[in-house]
Amino acid sequence: MVLCMGLCANAKTLSSDTTRKDSIMAATQNKQVLKLNVKLAKLQVDLANMQNKIPDDEEKVKNTAADAQKALEESRDKSAGAVGGDASDAKKAAKAAKKAASDTKDAEKAVQKLKDDRDKIKKLNSDIEELKGKISQLQKGS
Repeated sequence: MVLCMGLCANAKTLSSDTTRKDSIMAATQNKQVLKLNVKLAKLQVDLANMQNKIPDDEEKVKNTAADAQKALEESRDKSAGAVGGDASDAKKAAKAAKKAASDTKDAEKAVQKLKDDRDKIKKLNSDIEELKGKISQLQKGS
Protein backbone atom coordinates (compact mmCIF):
# COMPACT_ATOMS: atom_id res chain seq x y z
CA MET A 1 0.00 0.00 0.00
CA VAL A 2 2.81 2.41 0.84
CA LEU A 3 4.47 1.41 -2.38
CA CYS A 4 1.28 2.21 -4.31
CA MET A 5 1.05 5.66 -2.68
CA GLY A 6 4.65 6.40 -3.57
CA LEU A 7 4.16 5.38 -7.21
CA CYS A 8 0.93 7.37 -7.48
CA ALA A 9 2.57 10.49 -6.07
CA ASN A 10 5.52 10.06 -8.41
CA ALA A 11 3.16 9.68 -11.41
CA LYS A 12 1.34 12.89 -10.45
CA THR A 13 4.66 14.76 -10.29
CA LEU A 14 5.70 13.47 -13.73
CA SER A 15 2.32 14.38 -15.14
CA SER A 16 2.45 17.93 -13.78
CA ASP A 17 6.05 18.36 -15.04
CA THR A 18 4.98 17.28 -18.53
CA THR A 19 1.98 19.59 -18.43
CA ARG A 20 4.18 22.48 -17.29
CA LYS A 21 6.70 21.79 -20.09
CA ASP A 22 3.89 21.61 -22.64
CA SER A 23 2.52 24.92 -21.39
CA ILE A 24 5.93 26.56 -21.61
CA MET A 25 6.44 25.24 -25.16
CA ALA A 26 3.00 26.47 -26.20
CA ALA A 27 3.68 29.88 -24.70
CA THR A 28 7.02 30.06 -26.50
CA GLN A 29 5.39 29.12 -29.81
CA ASN A 30 2.64 31.68 -29.26
CA LYS A 31 5.27 34.32 -28.57
CA GLN A 32 7.12 33.41 -31.79
CA VAL A 33 3.88 33.49 -33.79
CA LEU A 34 3.06 36.90 -32.33
CA LYS A 35 6.50 38.27 -33.30
CA LEU A 36 6.13 36.87 -36.80
CA ASN A 37 2.63 38.35 -37.12
CA VAL A 38 3.98 41.77 -36.13
CA LYS A 39 6.74 41.43 -38.72
CA LEU A 40 4.16 40.29 -41.29
CA ALA A 41 2.00 43.34 -40.59
CA LYS A 42 5.01 45.62 -41.06
CA LEU A 43 5.89 43.98 -44.36
CA GLN A 44 2.30 44.34 -45.54
CA VAL A 45 2.36 48.06 -44.70
CA ASP A 46 5.67 48.42 -46.56
CA LEU A 47 4.17 46.59 -49.53
CA ALA A 48 1.12 48.87 -49.59
CA ASN A 49 3.36 51.95 -49.45
CA MET A 50 5.51 50.67 -52.33
CA GLN A 51 2.43 49.83 -54.40
CA ASN A 52 1.13 53.35 -53.82
CA LYS A 53 4.41 54.78 -55.16
CA ILE A 54 4.18 52.99 -58.50
CA PRO A 55 1.62 55.33 -60.14
CA ASP A 56 3.72 58.35 -59.11
CA ASP A 57 6.86 56.69 -60.47
CA GLU A 58 5.12 55.88 -63.75
CA GLU A 59 3.92 59.48 -64.07
CA LYS A 60 7.43 60.75 -63.40
CA VAL A 61 8.85 58.44 -66.07
CA LYS A 62 6.29 59.72 -68.55
CA ASN A 63 6.97 63.39 -67.71
CA THR A 64 10.76 63.13 -67.65
CA ALA A 65 10.76 61.23 -70.96
CA ALA A 66 8.63 63.98 -72.53
CA ASP A 67 10.95 66.65 -71.11
CA ALA A 68 14.01 64.83 -72.43
CA GLN A 69 12.43 64.48 -75.87
CA LYS A 70 11.55 68.17 -75.96
CA ALA A 71 15.08 69.15 -74.86
CA LEU A 72 16.62 66.90 -77.52
CA GLU A 73 14.47 68.48 -80.23
CA GLU A 74 15.38 71.97 -79.01
CA SER A 75 19.06 71.03 -78.94
CA ARG A 76 18.85 69.66 -82.49
CA ASP A 77 17.17 72.85 -83.72
CA LYS A 78 19.75 75.10 -82.02
CA SER A 79 22.60 72.97 -83.37
CA ALA A 80 21.23 73.30 -86.88
CA GLY A 81 20.99 77.08 -86.39
CA ALA A 82 24.53 77.25 -85.03
CA VAL A 83 26.03 75.68 -88.15
CA GLY A 84 25.57 78.83 -90.21
CA GLY A 85 25.38 81.26 -87.27
CA ASP A 86 27.75 83.14 -85.03
CA ALA A 87 29.42 82.31 -81.69
CA SER A 88 26.31 83.13 -79.60
CA ASP A 89 24.32 80.57 -81.62
CA ALA A 90 27.00 77.97 -80.87
CA LYS A 91 26.83 78.81 -77.15
CA LYS A 92 23.05 78.47 -77.20
CA ALA A 93 23.37 75.12 -78.96
CA ALA A 94 25.91 73.92 -76.38
CA LYS A 95 23.65 75.02 -73.54
CA ALA A 96 20.68 73.23 -75.13
CA ALA A 97 22.78 70.08 -75.56
CA LYS A 98 23.72 70.14 -71.85
CA LYS A 99 20.07 70.56 -70.90
CA ALA A 100 19.11 67.65 -73.15
CA ALA A 101 21.79 65.48 -71.56
CA SER A 102 20.62 66.44 -68.09
CA ASP A 103 16.97 65.76 -68.92
CA THR A 104 17.93 62.40 -70.42
CA LYS A 105 19.75 61.46 -67.20
CA ASP A 106 16.69 62.46 -65.19
CA ALA A 107 14.52 60.23 -67.37
CA GLU A 108 16.95 57.33 -66.95
CA LYS A 109 16.94 57.81 -63.18
CA ALA A 110 13.14 57.82 -63.13
CA VAL A 111 13.03 54.57 -65.13
CA GLN A 112 15.57 52.99 -62.77
CA LYS A 113 13.60 54.10 -59.71
CA LEU A 114 10.43 52.55 -61.14
CA LYS A 115 12.33 49.31 -61.82
CA ASP A 116 13.81 49.32 -58.31
CA ASP A 117 10.40 49.91 -56.72
CA ARG A 118 8.90 47.05 -58.72
CA ASP A 119 11.78 44.81 -57.60
CA LYS A 120 11.14 45.83 -53.99
CA ILE A 121 7.49 44.86 -54.38
CA LYS A 122 8.51 41.42 -55.68
CA LYS A 123 10.90 41.00 -52.73
CA LEU A 124 8.27 42.09 -50.21
CA ASN A 125 5.75 39.65 -51.70
CA SER A 126 8.33 36.88 -51.45
CA ASP A 127 9.17 37.80 -47.84
CA ILE A 128 5.47 37.89 -46.94
CA GLU A 129 4.86 34.43 -48.40
CA GLU A 130 7.90 33.05 -46.59
CA LEU A 131 6.72 34.54 -43.30
CA LYS A 132 3.22 33.16 -43.78
CA GLY A 133 4.78 29.73 -44.27
CA LYS A 134 6.76 30.03 -41.04
CA ILE A 135 3.67 31.12 -39.13
CA SER A 136 1.67 28.24 -40.56
CA GLN A 137 4.43 25.80 -39.64
CA LEU A 138 4.59 27.08 -36.07
CA GLN A 139 0.83 26.89 -35.70
CA LYS A 140 0.75 23.32 -36.97
CA GLY A 141 3.40 22.43 -34.41
CA SER A 142 1.20 23.76 -31.59
